[in-house]
Amino acid sequence: MKNLIAFLVFGLLSGPMFSLDHNEPPMSSSLQVYAESGLNLRNTPELDSRIITVVPYGSSVTVVETTPEIEVIEWMSGSWVLVEYEGEQGYLFGGFLSDLPIPKESFEMSNSDMDLLYPFTNWMDHNYDQVRTADTLLLDHEEYLTKYYERGQWLSQTGHNNKLRVSAELTDTSLSEAYHLMKSLLKTDAEKITYDNKSIFIKDKTGKVNKIRVALENPVQLEQMEDGSTLIIITTYFQGCDVH
Repeated sequence: MKNLIAFLVFGLLSGPMFSLDHNEPPMSSSLQVYAESGLNLRNTPELDSRIITVVPYGSSVTVVETTPEIEVIEWMSGSWVLVEYEGEQGYLFGGFLSDLPIPKESFEMSNSDMDLLYPFTNWMDHNYDQVRTADTLLLDHEEYLTKYYERGQWLSQTGHNNKLRVSAELTDTSLSEAYHLMKSLLKTDAEKITYDNKSIFIKDKTGKVNKIRVALENPVQLEQMEDGSTLIIITTYFQGCDVH
């Protein structure tokens, strides 16, 4: 267990060279629906417009075009996306769309303790190829392991005494995408309700949510970075034992 989790490459995020607008959905011809109860396909890009059908969670839709206007729905800011689904065209709110793979395997799902560290690590390893040999560093009696994946993504691990920690960067990923991904790693509806209830949304000076803390027993932190990526930090605590 020693090879687990860190902030080794956190410094890479401290000085981004440019800033992007992160309200746009991912630029992909096919996106997945991350709304747990499904997403309403509407006739026009408005919340009160006619519902054509409900697109189920995990379904893929084909992007036709993205509207330029930005709306805030719940805590999410995003644009409406014109999509095609099963031969029909309509609009979906982009805050619930993503090109991130939907967790489907049992090893990508949490157990009853709502610990998301291992499911998330397994999700990364399962869905993205590593592009170079992992780095290992011994620093202050802690061993850090950093994995490098395609799309410029990385995941660092470290373990010390009764604490394990993972930090990871998902490139070109909005805060809402990362939030819905972590929620989708939970197995039951009751766990997902707890996840929502334990979520604390933090706004920046402009009033936009740019950080989320999920105050679980094993907490999760999400932060939107200026380069368009999202930083994910998960900490797992153990009682009555040391990690070696």
